[in-house]
Amino acid sequence: MTKIKGIGPVYAKQLEEAGYTTIADIAALTDEDIAKISAIEGINGDRIASEEWISQAKDLAK
Repeated sequence: MTKIKGIGPVYAKQLEEAGYTTIADIAALTDEDIAKISAIEGINGDRIASEEWISQAKDLAK
């Protein structure tokens, strides 16, 4: 997870606790997932988009 720019060790742990345990999980995020993650981590969903978590994860999953 921490290979994705913007996801440090703290966010990685929170994501794993929420059930997102692999880069493939991040690559497959839906709008509903983003809302859930935003609520858990106390971040704005726009951050996920602006830091391109999903596209980074898709590139890493190749």
